[in-house]
Amino acid sequence: MNFRKRLAALIKRIDEESAGAFLVTNATNVTYLTGFRGHDSFLLITGRKRYFITDSRYLEEARDTVKGFELVLVKESTYDAVASVAKDIRAKEMGFEAMSLPYGAFSNLRKALKGVRLVPLKDIVEGLRTIKDSDEMSAIRKAAALTGSIYKNFRRLVRTGVTEEGLSRALKADIAKSGAETAFDPVVAFDADAAKPHAIPGKAKVGRDCVIMADMGVKLNGYNSDMTRTILLGDVKPRVRKIFDIVRKA
Repeated sequence: MNFRKRLAALIKRIDEESAGAFLVTNATNVTYLTGFRGHDSFLLITGRKRYFITDSRYLEEARDTVKGFELVLVKESTYDAVASVAKDIRAKEMGFEAMSLPYGAFSNLRKALKGVRLVPLKDIVEGLRTIKDSDEMSAIRKAAALTGSIYKNFRRLVRTGVTEEGLSRALKADIAKSGAETAFDPVVAFDADAAKPHAIPGKAKVGRDCVIMADMGVKLNGYNSDMTRTILLGDVKPRVRKIFDIVRKA
C-alpha cells in the first residue's frame, strides 16, 4: 500500500481546511494511513511533521510497522501525550475526527489542550478512502474470491435437519481455517426469516422444501468482502421462485 501517497493527499486536505494540525483517532483510519493494525493509537499530522502516539503495549509493533512518523510513547495519559506534542509544535488549532471521538474523550482532550482551538472535521480521511487504488482493489478481489470458495463449501453443508445456528458456526469455522477473519457475524436464515436482511440465526432447521439465505464476508489483509446468496431447496412455491428470479436479474 502506498502510505506516502495517502499521507500527501491527507496533508493537502488539512491545508484546505486550514486546520494546522489534524488528530486521527479512528483505528481504521490509522491503519489506512500507516499499515498499523493495533489499537489505542493516535496520529497527529501537520504539514511538516507526523507523530504516532501509542502506549508500551504497541511500541515494538509500531517500530516495525510505521514508517515516516516520530513515535511518541504514552506514559500516563494519551491526552497528555497529545498535549505535549501540541506544545512542541506550538499548535494554535487542531482538527479532529468529529464522527469518531466520543464526547467523554473530547472533553478530556479539551482539558489537556488548553489554549488550542479544537476544530471538528468530518470525512477527512474517509473522503480519501472512498477512492480505491489498484492495491486496494486487488485486496478486495482476493477477499471476494476467498468468500466464493467458502460459499461453495457452505452449499455442501446444507441438508435437511441442519440448523441456522449450526450453519452460521460452520461459516465462522471455515473463515478461520482460511486464515481470514469474519467481516461481520454470518447470517443464515430459513423461509420467512430469510426476508430479514439482518436476521439472527436460531434453532430453525432446514426442511425438505426450504428457502435458505446466507450472508457472509471475510476480512483479509484489512479489506472486507460481503456476499449474500439464496438457496432454493426441494419443491419451492412458484411465487418464491418468481421473486428469486426478479432479485437475481436486478
